[in-house]
Amino acid sequence: MSFAEYFASAAPRGFALPEELHRALDFLESAGHGEAFDGGDGPEGFLSVSADPVSGAVFYIDFDLTGYLDTDKPGAERLVPVVDPDGGGSRIMAWAGTDGTAPYRYLFLGAEGEGPFLVAENTVDLLRLLAVGYAWIGEDTLGRTPAEAGADDVAGHAEFRDWVTKAFGVDVPASWPAAEIDREAADWLVDMRGDTDEGLYLDGIVPEPHEDPDSEGE
Repeated sequence: MSFAEYFASAAPRGFALPEELHRALDFLESAGHGEAFDGGDGPEGFLSVSADPVSGAVFYIDFDLTGYLDTDKPGAERLVPVVDPDGGGSRIMAWAGTDGTAPYRYLFLGAEGEGPFLVAENTVDLLRLLAVGYAWIGEDTLGRTPAEAGADDVAGHAEFRDWVTKAFGVDVPASWPAAEIDREAADWLVDMRGDTDEGLYLDGIVPEPHEDPDSEGE
């Protein structure tokens, strides 16, 4: 079974692996950028965008949303983690919209409550972003070149960047635009968060757990 097949089989029910993403996963696997295997609790593994597996974003088989939203609430399956952008707990997630039927767009949710930032309107744009050459992706790197952000792995991404350019007939820019909050996704996430103060908080939108919103500025 290929990584893409493992990925699709382990993803939440209703997730349809985009054809462009399937092709990208097949390319990275054929290039030897990671592995997929049967773990004790199901499919496991990762694929690195960079030729250096310790640098750059990785696709991974781990769909745990604990800490981001109430995973027992109907509709939670509309948000699917697909990329680890920094190795520090942040996620880039495919989101199918408020009713679950929209074409996927891709949101960055940070480990420290940043987001949800819209980073790609569609799957090809997600692949273009990943091919730019950031050693890690975050609110502080987007809007600058990898070198300007101190997150430069342009050389390590050369193989993937060349493939994206040729496979989809698109350019890969020297930098990606600064990320902006996706207000529709933010409202949806607030609703999906549930009635407790545990788990997800959104920077500037929902306070951290146990933080008193009336205490700001004191």
